[in-house]
Amino acid sequence: MHSGDLLVQAVRQGEVSAVFAETDLGAAAVVQALARARMSVPADLSLVGFDDILGAEYIAGGLTTVYQPAAEMAAEGVRVLLARLGESPCRRRCCPHICWCAAAPHR
Repeated sequence: MHSGDLLVQAVRQGEVSAVFAETDLGAAAVVQALARARMSVPADLSLVGFDDILGAEYIAGGLTTVYQPAAEMAAEGVRVLLARLGESPCRRRCCPHICWCAAAPHR
């Protein structure tokens, strides 16, 4: 049995109401598995992707996804590393943010 089929079965049995996908492409695979079973986001399953890829707004009519500012995070990582090497205190300044789109109601 394909993992998408297992997910669909779990959703139908009420065992799963939400998925946080590792990537937006993984979220797209979830949408595809649901579509094959004539199910959808957000009607049957809440779904969040991660990485805000180009085109995420077209997945399931607008995928809720976590955007990570890679360049800023890399610069902050270097700043933290240099601060630790110099033993100066440092604080985190950047963090990912969520791009809300098609979120399902709370279940």
